Amino acid sequence: LNSGTKPEAILQNFKLQQASKNKKENWILTANIGKIFHASNKIECEKLKCVFTKNNKIMAVLKSQNGFVDQNKKEANLYDKVFGNLYDLDFEGKNIKYDFDKHVITSNEKTIYKHPKFKMFTNSSIAEIKKNRLSMKNGIETEIYLN
Repeated sequence: LNSGTKPEAILQNFKLQQASKNKKENWILTANIGKIFHASNKIECEKLKCVFTKNNKIMAVLKSQNGFVDQNKKEANLYDKVFGNLYDLDFEGKNIKYDFDKHVITSNEKTIYKHPKFKMFTNSSIAEIKKNRLSMKNGIETEIYLN
């Protein structure tokens, strides 16, 4: 991420939050440790969690052991194992990006979406949270439970 450079600040229980002008939408990024690099405007995070709410209802949650926030691009990049919840689906994958300006979750690697009635496996997905839309491409498998 920031090879060879040292962070200007290291914060425990790091939190970054923003609300829309009408206060109906809110996103919160938290981490156990946030290492701030002012030159690149990036924050390296340990135990990163991203939450998006709308009208005080949780719409999406993403969690990973490691990740970083790029404040210039307004995105959080979660890597290693990523777990989350979107609408009524739980999911897991690797290297998932959350654009906290447009509220879009993107994965270009295998991701598994789970529901009590089915599982979906995809190699590429885009979740547009505000539009309540999930798109999948590049190989999709589905398991449906008929009981």
